[in-house]
Amino acid sequence: MDESYSLPNNIAVITPQELLQSGKVVLRLAHLYEAGEDKEYSVVCGVELKKLVSGKKIKKVTEMTLSGNQERKKMEKR
Repeated sequence: MDESYSLPNNIAVITPQELLQSGKVVLRLAHLYEAGEDKEYSVVCGVELKKLVSGKKIKKVTEMTLSGNQERKKMEKR
């Protein structure tokens, strides 16, 4: 992670995992507060991926389900 960058207070990195054979990275992020749980932190926020994975080139980002076995947009169509 870029030394000058810090995640928002309501976001945590759960699992950073590099898949060596494919060169892909699985990065699980979690929002720590549910809607309505906290006045200040239960808000939508953003993460700067380029700063979070500094030193790596990002070619493509795919939002997956938490288990990582399917794309989120395909799951939502069900």
